[in-house]
Amino acid sequence: MDTPPDVLERLVRAHGDVTHIRPLLVEHPNFPRHALRTLVDEPSPHVQRLALQDLELPVTALQRLAAASESSLRRGVARHPKITDVLLEQLLSDPDFYVADAAAANPALRPIRMYQILADANL
Repeated sequence: MDTPPDVLERLVRAHGDVTHIRPLLVEHPNFPRHALRTLVDEPSPHVQRLALQDLELPVTALQRLAAASESSLRRGVARHPKITDVLLEQLLSDPDFYVADAAAANPALRPIRMYQILADANL
């Protein structure tokens, strides 16, 4: 528990996180939470995805990740609690089924839009 914050941040920036081992490095009490949003600027999608752990991630960062070619990043944005209506609409029509499905399952989706989706599907 005494790992210095800068060591944790360097490990995450260099290698991402080990998702099959819990807790994640970014969940370590010493991990500098303010560093999460800066991970959007990293070249690796595996590291960028960790920025989505920031529940207060700025909309501009969500927009950047929603435009990524990596579907796992778009899917992460579709699940993010701070997603905007505009981004939800964009991701509802994503060509990747899992991205569109994640957008449809986001609790931020307004009920009127849910009803429209059901009506369009003749349900």
